[in-house]
Amino acid sequence: MKLHQLFEEDKAPVKATLPSFKRGRRGMGTNMAFGRVGETFPITYAELNAVFGKAADINGDKTSTEWVMQFSNGAHATIYDYKETSVYSKGLPSPAKFRKSGPHEWGIGGDARPHTSDKNAVTLVYATIFKHWPDDKIMKLALKLLKEPEEFRSAVYPGYEKKEVQQIITAARMAGKDNPEFAAIEKSLGK
Repeated sequence: MKLHQLFEEDKAPVKATLPSFKRGRRGMGTNMAFGRVGETFPITYAELNAVFGKAADINGDKTSTEWVMQFSNGAHATIYDYKETSVYSKGLPSPAKFRKSGPHEWGIGGDARPHTSDKNAVTLVYATIFKHWPDDKIMKLALKLLKEPEEFRSAVYPGYEKKEVQQIITAARMAGKDNPEFAAIEKSLGK
């Protein structure tokens, strides 16, 4: 093998497969102390329930709704509302009203490894959702994030939307969806 071939292999996209998950409970395992590592794209409570099962009502001091997952590769992830309901502040909607409204960008907690890792919590959550979505819905999400980043929380950090679009593509591939248009989007990102 020649030296340039080694570097070309490093550029090849990671072909990770989506590990299965089981529902957990709050505080499950030692890895749950990672904290917030990202957020979902706008999605409803009902959609999350359809993918991850019924959320737990936790009524914490800042959070009222939570899904906890342990993936078969050892990674952990949580999805939760954070400072969004009257549990946190009386002027906000009740948990029931918040869950019926939306879509919302929910917090994701868990492992913060690079987004290309098969143990990154955000990538695993995205991939699990994308397994249930048609390809065109994933494409529309990626393109909307590129064209209208101010519609997403990532707009706080200029240029961050490119990383998030790459994460969407990585997660879609992990979910077994390798749309040929993803390569064109990656090219526009400078990949």
